[in-house]
Amino acid sequence: MDHRWILPVPEYYARLNSYLGTFSRERQDEIRDRDEWASLLRQVLGEAGGRSVLDCSCGWGTQAVPLAKLGWRVTACDVSESSLDVARQYASEEGVSVDLRVCDMRDLAQVFNQQFDWVVSVYALYEILTDEGLHQAVRGIFTALKPGGKCYLQFRDMDDLIEDKPRHVFQGERRVPNGRIIWIQVTQTRTLDECSNNRNPAGIDENG
Repeated sequence: MDHRWILPVPEYYARLNSYLGTFSRERQDEIRDRDEWASLLRQVLGEAGGRSVLDCSCGWGTQAVPLAKLGWRVTACDVSESSLDVARQYASEEGVSVDLRVCDMRDLAQVFNQQFDWVVSVYALYEILTDEGLHQAVRGIFTALKPGGKCYLQFRDMDDLIEDKPRHVFQGERRVPNGRIIWIQVTQTRTLDECSNNRNPAGIDENG
């Protein structure tokens, strides 16, 4: 692979957020789904009762903000400062307080130690592409938990996505000063051999 084209993780998400930010539909979907997330999180975690929770891969605050609205004391971190900027705006719009911090999931154990009743992570662990990185992230999650604490991890059902989604989905178009941005979502399948031969298909530099 030509490593000149591999982006450090923060830069990858900064560019991604810049592109996604041109499509208001993404933010509308996030706000639309907040009640659904609140219902699910209340069902899984129970009532807040003054307890604390860490969202260790918060992205735009999709889970962190509903948790704060449910009364949890929320700390939320993400590898991308640009994602936290969106989460910060979301929390402000919803009138809640969330302690937002920049932190790579693989570094959780260096930042948090037995502080939280719950740790949540949604649609994030599968983006870590090495066994060592996964071990670091999972160890960090359990290090961040108080004795007796619990974690909630959610993953995408890739088989369902592959079965139900068309190969290409047109998501939107927007004019910008120097042209147009056209967003097409691509669902791609790979064999096990292809995955094992290319553990970094997204071009992400895990050391970045």
